[in-house]
Amino acid sequence: MTRDGLISTLLSHVGRDAHLCLDSRQVGAGDVFFALSDSATDVRQYIGQAIRAGAAAVLAAHDTGVGSSLEGVPVIVVQGLAAMMADVAH
Repeated sequence: MTRDGLISTLLSHVGRDAHLCLDSRQVGAGDVFFALSDSATDVRQYIGQAIRAGAAAVLAAHDTGVGSSLEGVPVIVVQGLAAMMADVAH
């Protein structure tokens, strides 16, 4: 997915004022959670925590095993996510 494609996809799920969070404990309603953990088990736990906290979308660096959504929240797998983070933040 290109940077522009990722931003467009995100904006279809979240508002422009959404916070971008790396820590699932800091996620609030309408925010985006970046799931970057190396462990699939850990990342599923963090995704669940972020969704319970109100995340509107999850961006994952690799397949998390939860599918394309969890509890109605999109989980978007993006190859090279860590390298795109700065572009998404702007």
